[in-house]
Amino acid sequence: MACSTMGSGHSRGKLEINPRGSKRPDDGGPGSTASSDYVEDYVCNESDLQENEMKAFDMPDDSGKVLVIKQKGKITAIGSKCTHYGAPLVKGVLGDGHVRCPWHGACFNVTTGDIEDFPGLDSLPCFDVSVEDGRVKVKAHKDALKSSKTVKAMTSPCGKDSRTFVVIGAGAAGACAVETLRQEGFSGKIIMVTSEQALPYDRIKLSKMLDADITKLQLRQESFYKDHGIEILTGKVVSSVKTTEKKVCLEDGSEINYSRLLVASGSQANAASQPGSDLKNIFSLRTISDANTIFHALHKESNVVIVGASFIGMEAAAYCVPKVKSVTVVGRGTVPFQPILGEEVGARIKQLFDEKGVKFCLGLDVSSFEGDESVNGVKLSNDQVLPADIVILGIGAHPSTSFLQDSGIDMNRGAIVVNKFMESSIPDVFVAGDAAYAPVFASNDRPASIGHWQLAHYHGRIAARNMLGKQTELKSVPFFWTMLFGVGVRYAGFGAGFDDIVITGDLAAMSFIAHYCVGNEVVAVATVGSDPAAAKFAEMLGMKKTLSKEDVKSNGTEIRGPDKILQLSEYGLLRIGSLGPGEVKWLSNNAAENLLKKGFMTSLEFEGLESSWRRLSTGCQVIDNILCGGFSTRGITELCGESGCGKTQLCLQLCLSVQYPISHGGLGGGAVFICTEDSFPAKRLKQLFDTYPRKRMSASLFQDKVPKFGDSIFIEHVADAGTMRQCVLGRLPRLLSQQTIKLIVVDSVAGVFRSCYENNEMKHRAEDMRTVGGQLLKLASQYKLCIICVNQVTASDGPERCVPALGLAWSNMVTSRIQMHRVELGGVDTRPHRSLEIIFAPDLQQTSVSYTISESGVFGIARGVV
Repeated sequence: MACSTMGSGHSRGKLEINPRGSKRPDDGGPGSTASSDYVEDYVCNESDLQENEMKAFDMPDDSGKVLVIKQKGKITAIGSKCTHYGAPLVKGVLGDGHVRCPWHGACFNVTTGDIEDFPGLDSLPCFDVSVEDGRVKVKAHKDALKSSKTVKAMTSPCGKDSRTFVVIGAGAAGACAVETLRQEGFSGKIIMVTSEQALPYDRIKLSKMLDADITKLQLRQESFYKDHGIEILTGKVVSSVKTTEKKVCLEDGSEINYSRLLVASGSQANAASQPGSDLKNIFSLRTISDANTIFHALHKESNVVIVGASFIGMEAAAYCVPKVKSVTVVGRGTVPFQPILGEEVGARIKQLFDEKGVKFCLGLDVSSFEGDESVNGVKLSNDQVLPADIVILGIGAHPSTSFLQDSGIDMNRGAIVVNKFMESSIPDVFVAGDAAYAPVFASNDRPASIGHWQLAHYHGRIAARNMLGKQTELKSVPFFWTMLFGVGVRYAGFGAGFDDIVITGDLAAMSFIAHYCVGNEVVAVATVGSDPAAAKFAEMLGMKKTLSKEDVKSNGTEIRGPDKILQLSEYGLLRIGSLGPGEVKWLSNNAAENLLKKGFMTSLEFEGLESSWRRLSTGCQVIDNILCGGFSTRGITELCGESGCGKTQLCLQLCLSVQYPISHGGLGGGAVFICTEDSFPAKRLKQLFDTYPRKRMSASLFQDKVPKFGDSIFIEHVADAGTMRQCVLGRLPRLLSQQTIKLIVVDSVAGVFRSCYENNEMKHRAEDMRTVGGQLLKLASQYKLCIICVNQVTASDGPERCVPALGLAWSNMVTSRIQMHRVELGGVDTRPHRSLEIIFAPDLQQTSVSYTISESGVFGIARGVV
C-alpha cells in the first residue's frame, strides 16, 4: 500500500504539497545544478509565496541562504543577512520596495539589494530568479551567498571633472558621503580630513569594547579608498573655513580649496569642570585612543566611577564589571536613561545592573575630584566621597564646530542649521551627522540635533546626493540601540518632550514595548525582547502614519474577524501579526470587502450552519457513542495525552474511516497527515489496513469502485514552525482545491511550537500559533473538514497530574479537547488500562470511556464488559 506525498522538505526545511505524479522542486533532478562558482536550484513553488511575503531558503551544498520576496507580482531574491551585523532579514519587516532589518533598522531594496537606510555601508547581493512550470529557480554566486554583502558600483576618478569636494570628518556621515559620491557618478577629486590618526571606524563599539583593535573596527581598508580615488588626510585639525574664498584652513598652516564642502565633523565629549578634573585617570570616551587608554588603566583592584547614566556611561559600566573591583554610576536623574527612556524602563534597567553588582548614586552631582596627581575619590553633592582609581565621564557631547565661528554659517547652540536637503545657510556648504541641526522627518520636519550612528549614515548619503545636484529630501526615521549585559534595547522615532509612556508586554521579564507619547500621539518606541516591533514602528513612521495613545491601550492581542481588523490601527496590525505594511493594507481592504459582502448572519442562517457540521466515525461504536457519532467538523479538535496512549493509532484509524461515504460514518474524502515529531508510521498504517474489518469494504458502498485507501492519504513532514506556517497558509489550500480532502491530522502541534523558540520569542510563538490555528479554522469552515491536532502533555503543579502543552495561546484556538490517559488501576490488576475523556466540546457532555489498543486499532470497552 502506498501513500501520496505532500512534499519531502524534511531535510531542507521547506514544504511542498504535490499531487501524485507532479515534480518537486527539491527532487535533485535537472533543475538543481551547481558549478565551481555558481549554484542554481528550485527553492519553492510560485504559489508558496503570497503577495507581500518574504521567505528564506537554503541553497545547495551548504552555500548559504537567499531571501525570496514577492511584491507587486514580481519575485526577487537577495542576500538573507543584514550587512551591518548579520541579522536574519526574514525576521525583519517588508516595506514598500524594501526590507528593514529587525535589529538596527537598515533598509535594502528588494530588487537591487542596494542599501537605502542605515547603519552599514554595504549592499546586499541580488540573484537571478526565473519561474519555470510554477517553480521558482534562483541562481547565485557562491561567494556572494557566503558573504551576503556587496559594494555598490563606483565611478572611477578622471581628469574630466575638475571639481574638488572636501569632507571634514571621518565618522559615519563622512564615510557614507564619500562612497555615495562615487556611487552616484562623481569623478572629481574627493578629500576627507580627520583629526584622528585612523581611517573611518565603527565608533559605536568603543563603549562596549574598550580593548577594541582598530584594524577590526575600520569600516574599510586603506586600499579601498585608494582604489576609488578617495584621499584621506589623517591627523589634520581644521582651524577655520573661509566660505567666501572656499578654503578649508588647517592648523599646520595649509589650505585646501573646495568646490563644495561637507561638514561632518561630528561631536566631542563634554569635559568635566569641577575642581580636580585635571587629575590623571579621569577619562572621556570618544575615540579609539580614549577607549584603549581606559582599557590599559583598568585592573582587577580598580574602583571605577562612571559619571553619567546614559548610553556611554552605562555601556562602559557593563564592560567594566567583570574586570574591576567595583563600579559605581553617578547620575543626576532618579534612574538611568531617565530623559530618554523614562522612569519605569530606567528603573528596570537599573535593576539589571543591580543584579550584576553595579552601585548607583542617583539624583546627585559631582562636587569635586579628589587626589594628588591621580584621582582617588569623587566627592558628591551630598558630601559623600566615593573611592575612585578611574573615572569615566559620560556626561554628553556637543557639536564639534568651533572652527566655524567666523564662517558666517547659521548655528543653533553649536549645531549647524540645515534644510531638508542638508544645505547650510552658505551656498555650497552642506552638513551631515551630529553637527547638523536638521529637520526630523518622523517629527513633521521639526529640527533637532540628533547624535545617532544610523542617522549620521543617512545624512551623509542625502548630503552627497544633493552636493551632486540630485535633489533628495531627508526621509529617515531615527533608530538607535544598545546592548547591556546581553539585553538588547531598540529605539525608533523621536521622543523629545514626551509627556506619557504606555508600556505593553512584560517589563519584569524584559519583553516589552514602551510607547512614548506627546499628547495623544505616539512619537517613539523602545523595545526589549520584542523584535521586530521597533522596525515595524519605524516602517509605520516612514509611511507618514500616526499612532494614537488610545490605539495602543485598546489594541488586543488577538484578531477574531474582519470587524476586529478594521478596529485596529495599521501599527496595531503590524504589532499583533508578523505582517509588513503591504500585508496590512491588503488585510484591511479584504476585511472591509468581507464585511460588506457578508453583512449580518440571521438566526436561520446560523441554524443552517449548524446543520452542515458532520461527524467522522472512529470505526468503533463504543467510542462513537460518547462522541455522539464521532469527531466533529466544527473547528479544531485537540487530541492530547502522554506518549504511548494511542493518539497516533487513533488518527491513522480516522484516515481510513474518513474515506467511507457519509452514510457509513465517513466523510467521503481523503486525509492529510502532517508529521512534526517522527516519520510517518507507514508500517502501522499497513497493519491497521490489513486488519480493518472487511465487512465494511463492500464495493456497493463506493458505487462499485472500492478506493485504494493509501492513495488518498497525503503525507508531509514538517521540521519547524516556519515550514508549518508555509504549509497551512500556502500549499495546503492548494491541495484542498485540487483533491477531495475531508480530514487533516497534525501529529503533533507541540512538535513545532514547543522547541523552536527561545525564551524571549514567546510572543512570536503565540503569533505563529494563532496564524496556524486561525488558518486551520478557516479551512475547516470553507471545506467542511475534520481537523485533529495531536498535542503533548506536560506535568502540572495543580490538581491535575498533567495538562496539555502550549498553554492558553493554543487552547484559545481549540474548539474541542479530547484527552487520552494511561490509568494505573492498582491492586492485582496489572493489565494496561486506558481512558478516553471529553474535557470540553460545545455539544458534548463531559464523560469518558475505557479503551484498548491493538494492531486493528483503538476500540472502546463497553461498560460492564471485563
